[in-house]
Amino acid sequence: MLTQEQRIKNLGLWSKKLNDIGINTDKLIELYGNKIQNAPLADNSVFGMAYEGALIYQNLYKLTPYALHINEKLSDTLKVDKNNLIKACLLSNLAKAVMLKPETEKWKNDRGIYWSWNNNDFAFRGGQRTLLMLQECDVYDNLSLDIVESILSSDVLPDDTFFTTNASTLSTVIRLANQLMWHEQIALIKLHNKEEHDAEQN
Repeated sequence: MLTQEQRIKNLGLWSKKLNDIGINTDKLIELYGNKIQNAPLADNSVFGMAYEGALIYQNLYKLTPYALHINEKLSDTLKVDKNNLIKACLLSNLAKAVMLKPETEKWKNDRGIYWSWNNNDFAFRGGQRTLLMLQECDVYDNLSLDIVESILSSDVLPDDTFFTTNASTLSTVIRLANQLMWHEQIALIKLHNKEEHDAEQN
């Protein structure tokens, strides 16, 4: 869990990092700031990212470092622009700020389901909805095509061979970093559950 003070601080850092590399976040903050600040990254507790502020926290402190580390290990011919990588990470999954709302039914909360999906008039997936937000907030025109592709990649199914064959290096790095972030959270949840189980046995 993050305190309100921590969530406010993280939003400020997120905004500053983007502004420093050429992305003006003024309109994003004006229209969606509070929702972005408090958004989760998952709807349930299985992956440990269903808490308020998880979206920004994970993008800042998990996804971006993983992506930068992977990129650093690539050969010079494969390395992608560092600023583009950071932009792609910090804007990743932004739509969850508007696609998820707090779940109010206690029986669902008791089962670890803390958020529910908003009913949408259109069948936009997360990456598509993120790009619509960025277009609305005058950010889209400042994004390179590989950043756009990486944002859309969050919706790509594992068996999409066209994407896996033709995707840019940036999209590939983001997807790998994203997978590692989720694997880490699953491992942490398993460790926490084991520690709780061991404590109950003692």
